[in-house]
Amino acid sequence: MFEPATHSRVTADLIRLRLEVGCQLNRQSAELFHFPVDRHTALVRRTARALAELHGEPANLFWRKIARELFNDLLAKGNDEHTARDEIRRFSESVQAEIRDLAPASLSLITA
Repeated sequence: MFEPATHSRVTADLIRLRLEVGCQLNRQSAELFHFPVDRHTALVRRTARALAELHGEPANLFWRKIARELFNDLLAKGNDEHTARDEIRRFSESVQAEIRDLAPASLSLITA
């Protein structure tokens, strides 16, 4: 079943993401560039591990919470809704890829 410690680590990553500036300054043009959420490797991996352990409605609720919090953070950082949705889509794709990468490891434990 789902380990509370994994959930806590994902939540801690989200809090850290909120506290970070989350963007880089282009010093020549003074434009801010937001660091893409799907590139926050620790958050992607911890979210994937948590989702890999959950099934059904608990997984659905957990994912909706993560996506909603990230979406709200992106809006608060000045992104428009379209950009925020695109960021969440790319984050989701990264999480799914990480879950696929985790699958062979868990299959080898079962067959060993």
